[in-house]
Amino acid sequence: MSRFIDKLKQVSQAEPQPMGFKKEKEFSKQRLLLVARLSRIDIDNPAGHLTGADAALLTIKKGSEINAFEKAIGLMKNVPWGIWFEGTSHGGMKQAMEAGCDFIAFPPEMPLEAIDDGEPGKVLLVEASLEASLLRTIDELPVDAVIITGEQVAGETLSWRHLMLFRRLADISNKPLLTSVSSAITGDGLQAIWEAGVSGVIVEATADELNKLSKVIDGLTPPSKHRRIKMRAIVPKLGEEAARIADEEEEDF
Repeated sequence: MSRFIDKLKQVSQAEPQPMGFKKEKEFSKQRLLLVARLSRIDIDNPAGHLTGADAALLTIKKGSEINAFEKAIGLMKNVPWGIWFEGTSHGGMKQAMEAGCDFIAFPPEMPLEAIDDGEPGKVLLVEASLEASLLRTIDELPVDAVIITGEQVAGETLSWRHLMLFRRLADISNKPLLTSVSSAITGDGLQAIWEAGVSGVIVEATADELNKLSKVIDGLTPPSKHRRIKMRAIVPKLGEEAARIADEEEEDF
């Protein structure tokens, strides 16, 4: 099982710590997850670069590029790492698995046979503005989480549109959500994203920027609820409601 996916599910499903002096069990503090997206310039000292990160993502366009990260992979023993496939070329997948790849992120266009049940954590890249009918199918797919694409937060600018799209996807799907953000994002921006239902952020940053972001995240306030109760889960369907009323009328006789 993927170590990172386990963390992600704990964050997305965690209940807020109860109030009061008496604690019946120990609660670990909820924390928005921080994922460092690495490029080739980071491979010489990934261990130092990843201070404060919960996971690392190696971006490749074709499978053969995994060789460029061989040194970095050998040094990333304590941080779960995954591969972000920007294209549909999946050559080198076997090599990555043998090297200890913890999870993979891939576009919907990736060939089905490229990823089987024996692979580690599966993260699907999904356009935030995708039509609702397709978004609803995500929960039925054998993937563990979703990376929201097409709506990356640039600089410190976080718009209401971002929050609307994040919340829309969080309300439709129960899969843990991640999104890419800038290293310049503020604590208020991170708090708003977390409140909107996102469980982890992906960032390209220097070691200092990453460490700073980690400390900012440590100071955030956990949302009271990660998942809003969905209307379709609490409002009975018309057919079910009609059947219930009919049964009650029969019982009256």
